[in-house]
Amino acid sequence: MTVTTTQDWPAEVVAKITGRGRYPSDYAVPGCRYASVVRSSVPHAEVSAGLAAARALPGVLVVADRADLGLDGVVRQVGDVVAAVVADSQDAADRAARAIEVDYRALPFVDDPFATASVRIDDRFEDNVVREVTRSHGDVEAALAAAAVTYAAEYVTGRPVHYNLARRCCVVTVDADGGVDILTSADAPYFARHELAVAVGLADDDVRLTVSELPTSSFGGRTSINPLFEPIAVRLARLCPGTPVRLAFSPAEELGVSHSRHPVHFALTAGCDAGGQLTALKVRATVDHGPFPSFVTDVVLSNCRDRALDLYAVDHYDFAGRAVLTHNPTAGEMRGIGVTQILWAVGVHLDELARRAGVLPERFLLRNATTKAASQEKVVGDASATVRACLDAARAAAAQADAVDHEETASCRHGWGVAAGLHTSGLGTFHGGDASAATVRLLEGGDVELAVAAPDSGQGAAAAYRAVVAEVLDLVPGRVRLSAISTQTSPYDRWGSVASRGAYVVAPAAAAAARALRDRVLEVVAAHWGVRAADLRLRESRVHAHDGRSIDLAGVAALAGAPVEAAGTHTSEQNPPTYGVCLVQVCVAADTGVVRVLRGISAYDVGRVLDETQCRGQLVGAFAMGWEYALGSQLAVDAAIPGPADPYDFRFAHMEDLPQVEGVLVTTPGSAGDAPDAPARGIGTPAIVSVAPAICNAIRDAVGVRVHRLPVSAEDVLRELLEPAHG
Repeated sequence: MTVTTTQDWPAEVVAKITGRGRYPSDYAVPGCRYASVVRSSVPHAEVSAGLAAARALPGVLVVADRADLGLDGVVRQVGDVVAAVVADSQDAADRAARAIEVDYRALPFVDDPFATASVRIDDRFEDNVVREVTRSHGDVEAALAAAAVTYAAEYVTGRPVHYNLARRCCVVTVDADGGVDILTSADAPYFARHELAVAVGLADDDVRLTVSELPTSSFGGRTSINPLFEPIAVRLARLCPGTPVRLAFSPAEELGVSHSRHPVHFALTAGCDAGGQLTALKVRATVDHGPFPSFVTDVVLSNCRDRALDLYAVDHYDFAGRAVLTHNPTAGEMRGIGVTQILWAVGVHLDELARRAGVLPERFLLRNATTKAASQEKVVGDASATVRACLDAARAAAAQADAVDHEETASCRHGWGVAAGLHTSGLGTFHGGDASAATVRLLEGGDVELAVAAPDSGQGAAAAYRAVVAEVLDLVPGRVRLSAISTQTSPYDRWGSVASRGAYVVAPAAAAAARALRDRVLEVVAAHWGVRAADLRLRESRVHAHDGRSIDLAGVAALAGAPVEAAGTHTSEQNPPTYGVCLVQVCVAADTGVVRVLRGISAYDVGRVLDETQCRGQLVGAFAMGWEYALGSQLAVDAAIPGPADPYDFRFAHMEDLPQVEGVLVTTPGSAGDAPDAPARGIGTPAIVSVAPAICNAIRDAVGVRVHRLPVSAEDVLRELLEPAHG
């Protein structure tokens, strides 16, 4: 039996499993007061609040309506802010919030992104269209007319929501000069600082953001701020300057006010020749964003526009998409922004086109996978070779795995489905170069401290950063510490740990800083020994000279007499795709429509594998997220009013729901991942993308019907079985 002690585990893992680590809600800030927010129960109304009863209650410091908070008198979604309270305890704040009397004067609302915009939600955007994008090449209409087989259908994606065990929480203090100190959890601290500064009318340098010791898991939910959360905490703290104010979401707010994934309506038409060569693809996309514009609409639409061309070669392509403001709950970032939506729709659509052309879907996929990603001139990626290698690996794994103990019967039919997925690593082609920075410092005892502004929110990034620094300095990873993250002390990095850039952009910056520190260490020793730095070597935590002398890193720190530190940067002009496939087996109950996933295999080429266990874990975790996107719960919305936001009513993925899942790491011969100095690419986000289309394709294989809406429900499957709506 092998016994593993906590001494073998990364510090952040020990902190989590022992309960000693602190999330934002765990911090005991001296003098802290507590906030509670009254939120709108209607989607659009003029609102007024009676505050007198709340102000009369004991322990209450501040009771504020929208005017006191610097907001207008109109609420624009269920969950928008009506009033807020600060008190000396959470119970007192909640009690005072319940005492506030609210008067709504209902206004017309927009709940359909296709409806004529009779109500303008934001005066800056005519017809409530916040963003439109197009892209085309070739002549789609002529190609469709000439195609041997065409297929047209519509698809609607769901509204899954974030629900982290550590709820959104922040502690805000406003100083006498109006500057803001905020303790919170943010995947991109400098970007979140900027967004918050804009929201509350400050310069970036007037906001000082500190990330909690344990950032909450986020999957996109903590990249930046929530317009109904952090800015409200700042506005409240301004009413009691010098006093720390704590605001936290309740479990219901975490589901109903924290943003969802964007629901998107797609209308797709595709054509191919008799042999299954894809000749034309036409896409129309309409995105429901909710009432508050943000940068995320650009990301959703650009990924919907471009990502299919990173996977499929098609001579005639036409895309038109728009993002529309509504009074539905706000949508925002969720892992695989836009990519998850478009590659589900395209993945199931082309699977159906292949079947109608009499071509096996796998052969159709391999025949039409592109040899060069086409999203930007700088992007490189050979989908054809990589998808073939990943599909071969997945098929081999399926053949070697133990047979699932389920027999097909007349009422329980089995089917297999396959889909390819991808996501880019970093933001190199989005912003004219994706830059990260790191600093490394030699500590007195010979350990090393690494500073980056890219939190580890559960994806294993900290272990990767330690590994690359330890490799350069020839240390065991346990001797590399990560410093606390703050916009006051951490090196500037606009995008932090978003967009699968940790291994691809941040880790190389950490390695560059480590190389600079290694050179500095050798220079310190060379100066004291009277030799050339070029004649020294750093091995196994010691500096060695040709004459046999050596000194450990603790000794080097003592020799220096002052901090020994160095900085490094890395800029990527590319954001190469990570490609892979998902192979799924399902069982569909033909009499009830219930779908059960029996097996799942995800095979991906991630370039250089920094930590095999972490990578395989990411593949399995991504499968769980993809399963939930395909078959789990979403925030139900009717007439712009979300359904009860109760965690007990949501069908989150549980261990008993998940099938036998295997993660396969593939190295494509001749690819960038095959080189000794290959960069590591993202893995968790790309592996989510292929799961939902693979499940839907497996359902089609099992029972012969196609479901066009996510998440897939038993009722939808049964309805299609009884009355197929799409031929």
